Amino acid sequence: MRTTLRWGMVGLGRIAHTFARDLARFQNASLVAVGSRSRENARAFAAEHGARWAYDSYEAVYTHPDVDIVYVATPHHQHAELSRAALRAGKHVLCEKPAAINAAQMTSIISAANEADRFFMEALWSRFNPVLAEVIQRTRDGQIGPVRFIEADFSFRLDASEGSRTHDPAQGGGALLDIGIYPIFLAYTLLGVPETVQASMIRHPSGVDEQVAVIMAYEKALATAYAGFASPSGLEATISGEEGRFVVHPLWHEAESYTYFRNGEWEGERLTRPKTGHGLWHEIAACQTAIGRGETECALWTHQDALNLITILDRVRDAIGLVYPSDIGGST
Repeated sequence: MRTTLRWGMVGLGRIAHTFARDLARFQNASLVAVGSRSRENARAFAAEHGARWAYDSYEAVYTHPDVDIVYVATPHHQHAELSRAALRAGKHVLCEKPAAINAAQMTSIISAANEADRFFMEALWSRFNPVLAEVIQRTRDGQIGPVRFIEADFSFRLDASEGSRTHDPAQGGGALLDIGIYPIFLAYTLLGVPETVQASMIRHPSGVDEQVAVIMAYEKALATAYAGFASPSGLEATISGEEGRFVVHPLWHEAESYTYFRNGEWEGERLTRPKTGHGLWHEIAACQTAIGRGETECALWTHQDALNLITILDRVRDAIGLVYPSDIGGST
C-alpha cells in the first residue's frame, strides 16, 4: 500500500467537517476529493480543508483514480447504495453509522466488500473512544465481575425544521437510528445479541420515533436504552457487575473520563483518558492501520458486529412498528 492513504468524501455536512479536521492531523493521510449535491458547497468545503478536487457528483469521487478510500457521510438512506458503489469501484469504504437502514442492506454491503476484496467499516466512532475502549476491555477482563445491568441514554431537545433529515422517514430519520444506536451498541458490545427485545416509542407527526425506550434481556442481565429528540437527558452510561460498576461521564458516547466503583464504595476512582481531536481521529487511525496491514475489516468493529447491531435495531423497529420506505422493495 502507498505511504499516504488518499481519502475522498461524499456528503459534506457537519460531521464531514469534523472528520476532515481530525483527518488533517495525520501525516500519512490526505483529503484529495470531495463530492456534494452542490458544486458551490463542494468547492467551499475543498477550499476550507485542502482537497484538490471538488465535484457536484458522488460518483466522481468514488471513481476518481487518485482516491484510495471513501468516507460516506450522506443521510442514512443513501449509505448502503453509495458504500456498495464505492466498493465495486475498487475503493475502501468507511461509512457513517448506521451504514445501512436494515440488515438486508448491511448484508449486501458486506458481500460487496468481500467480492471487491476491499476494506469496509461502519463508522461507529464510539467503539474507538479511549474511555469506552478501556471500559469495555476492563469489563471483559472481569474487573467488575459478571455484568448484570447496563443503562445508557442519549437525548436532547431538537426543534427540527419541516423536512429535516432527523424527522424524515424517507431518509431513515428518527431517534433510534440517529442516536439510539449508541446505547444499543454499548449493550451489544458487552453482552452480545439479546435473547428478547422490548420497546416503546412516542411517534413524531412525520411518522418516525421522536422518543424510544428499549429493554434488552439476556440470560443473566438486562440492558436499557433510551433515545429521544423531545428533551435533554443525563447522557451517562452505567455498567453494573456483581463486583462493581463503571460510570461513563457525559457525554458518554464521546467521553474523556469515567469512574470505577468497587462494591461497597460510594466514592469511586475517577480516570481521565483524553481523546485526540474531536474523537473521530481514533476510528480514522483504526482504518489507516487495518488497510496498511492489508486487512479488509477492523478487529474492534467487524462486519459481523455491524450486522449484529443493525439486526438488533431491526428487532426494535419491529417491536415499535417503525417502517421506512426503503424497507419496502428497496432493502438492498
